[in-house]
Amino acid sequence: MTPLSGPKKQNNSYDYIPDRSSKSPIFASYSKEKGRQIVISEDSALTIPAFSDGLDIICSTVANLPLKLYKPTKDGAPLEVTDDYRLKLVNSQANNVMDAHEYKYELVKNYLLYGNAVTVKKTKKNDNTVEGLYLLEPEKTRISSEVNVDDGLTRQGVYELNSSVGHFEFEDYQVINVARKSLDGVVGKGLLFEGRRILELALQQIEYENQLLAHNGSPSSIVSSDHPMKQEAFDSFKTAFSNLYSGSGSAGRTIFLPQGFSYQALSSNPDDMELTSSKQNTISDIARLLGIPETMINAKANKYNSNEQNNIQFFQHPISGIIGQIESAFDASFLLESEKEKGYYWSFDTSSILQNTLQEKVEAYGDLYKRGIISYSETRERFGYATDKDHNNFVNMTIGSALYYPDNQNIVIPNTGIVMNAETGKVISNGIQIENGKGMVNNNLTSKEEDDNQPENPKQEQDLNVNQEAGSEKEESEK
Repeated sequence: MTPLSGPKKQNNSYDYIPDRSSKSPIFASYSKEKGRQIVISEDSALTIPAFSDGLDIICSTVANLPLKLYKPTKDGAPLEVTDDYRLKLVNSQANNVMDAHEYKYELVKNYLLYGNAVTVKKTKKNDNTVEGLYLLEPEKTRISSEVNVDDGLTRQGVYELNSSVGHFEFEDYQVINVARKSLDGVVGKGLLFEGRRILELALQQIEYENQLLAHNGSPSSIVSSDHPMKQEAFDSFKTAFSNLYSGSGSAGRTIFLPQGFSYQALSSNPDDMELTSSKQNTISDIARLLGIPETMINAKANKYNSNEQNNIQFFQHPISGIIGQIESAFDASFLLESEKEKGYYWSFDTSSILQNTLQEKVEAYGDLYKRGIISYSETRERFGYATDKDHNNFVNMTIGSALYYPDNQNIVIPNTGIVMNAETGKVISNGIQIENGKGMVNNNLTSKEEDDNQPENPKQEQDLNVNQEAGSEKEESEK
């Protein structure tokens, strides 16, 4: 693949560089704790189980959502565009090495961790259409903001990639930049920087737990002497004691001490040391940092008994904000100017996020059916069952034993054998025969002649009555 390159940055520009360490990786946070360095990077952060799990949930959720393109109709209603070539890039194959699911997953991850997810639009030479979406590696990318020297207000982004094959620069028109909590619209702020204190604490807890496990067989204790000891004797005793009672092989071993020495065991129970409580607090902090319900990374913290409520909370907080930011970036950089003027826009299909449990679906759709809001056929369709429109397309009329057929507007009450027309309000039968599942009438109590004389609608019946009355009046006058 030919390396991508863009126009060089003008000398009369101003670089906005966030207050981050110049050390590699660019977006890593560094903290010194007791003389040693704790590096908050993507690799170290992902060793924290709660953080890694929560991040994966968010990224996977967004990656599974189809990204759709819409345009307005004449009446203003949105119409889905299904034949645009760009849909393949965002929902099938983003580029020659990455499918759309992987692309969206990494896009969200870069956005959350580093504050920026930068996509380069690789175009065809002949017609300038986009043939691939390529994410820039955050740790190899430097993002800056330039101020227009003519007005001192407008800005543009410059994106520098230092790869193994060379240095490349890209500008706004070449990229789709999804920036998180940006002050200038270009450079964002990620969780590796924003949540460094929480992540540092979590890493310290993991390291401490590892140390405890490494010395699991060693008694946690204090050995003291009633008599002063020379340094040589103390060092000799300490070495001999460690050799005897350190390591996993010392588990359960009886401790023998010389005269004058005493031994005091210390509690290493996690609950007594408040390690369990501290760890739970850290998990809660990580959930808040990611903006997700704590139950997603801590089963003991289930706030809601309803899966639907958890999904709603999940959608309202992290997901809606993330997909909204992505949609805005794609509207700005992945639409033609003519499309923007016509009102085209990108939107994620989020219907799958709010899927609830089977029991909740039964209760919800069952209630809608009982209230006559949806038909029997629609109820079956919501559960993925096949329907027969001729036999099953009726609406429950809230009575429970009344069936409404929209095709002919007949209301059938099986328990009473009554059929009436919903439009006219006329009872058309006291006995019924269901033909083709449509509530057709076979009235044994009405003669064919009477049926033929029945008016088709209320107006015809009214006109007939008027004519009959006029005829009667005429006959009386003649007499």
